[in-house]
Amino acid sequence: MILQRYNKVLMSDLSLASENHGTQEDNITSTGGEDGGETASEDNAESPDEEQRNIRIEFHFLIMKLRIQHRLAHRHFRVLGALFHSGPLIFVALFSGILSFLSASANKETTSNQTGTNITEGVNGTNFPQESVNQYSPNFITPETREAFIIIIGVLSLVQVAIQKIGQALNHTARSDMHLQVDMSLGHLLNEMNFEEKKAALATDNLENSLTPETLSKFQALFNQCVDSCSSPIPIKIALPFDLMDHYIWFFLKPRKVRKMDEMILWYHLALDEIYSEICNGSGWQVNLPSPKKITDRVEKTLEKQWMKQKGELEENNLCIS
Repeated sequence: MILQRYNKVLMSDLSLASENHGTQEDNITSTGGEDGGETASEDNAESPDEEQRNIRIEFHFLIMKLRIQHRLAHRHFRVLGALFHSGPLIFVALFSGILSFLSASANKETTSNQTGTNITEGVNGTNFPQESVNQYSPNFITPETREAFIIIIGVLSLVQVAIQKIGQALNHTARSDMHLQVDMSLGHLLNEMNFEEKKAALATDNLENSLTPETLSKFQALFNQCVDSCSSPIPIKIALPFDLMDHYIWFFLKPRKVRKMDEMILWYHLALDEIYSEICNGSGWQVNLPSPKKITDRVEKTLEKQWMKQKGELEENNLCIS
């Protein structure tokens, strides 16, 4: 994972710097530098508890990242299904029903009396002159128009079948449901992990490592089951910004020498939230997904501004204290 990899690289750099510093002291003193280098390397080496804590934190962020990706994919495929399947089907069915009603209303039986006056048969067998009927229900649909309506209805039925076949091929609705199910399952898994951590922390009075390796293995099996249940891949324009940010956060934290794991967690959490916000703020993103490179560039600028703001606040506090 990116934070664990960054933490190991940072510790190796610090260990190398301490060894070089110890070597320089060896040229001046006798054996003090070697002892200092051994002490520094021992301090920089991760203990089993720290490694277990890092694995747990990385597992948390992996669940959070995949949950955001599946949530975005669910909304993306839901809108595509409404635009290219459900919406056209509703419109075609409505238009076809209106044309069927109009064509049926034009089929009126008219007869002629002995004097040649057109009459219309009523409900109870009473005949009314056509002139009086036309005053209230004018027959504005000609036989030619009725035949045109019948042809249009037949064409719309073929269009309706074609839309259904396209919807079955694209399968947007089913893919949206699969991503929604994974999102909800990962949310329940994350809540259960948090509950188990708090429960174990109260029982062992150890807030740093509250989950045992066996418990983590159980949650990992549940996690694999949730992810494997979705056969729909996440769109590349949704997954790529998060992958780019995984690499960028390493180059962002290393020069600034962010050493505390809690600070790394805050910056990584901020990066995830910013990516989610940038994608959702785009106009019509459910249909036309934004460019991953543009999203990553905007998130990088936001992190830079936040870092400069935090640095300025720290400098102001130091001036006030001094």
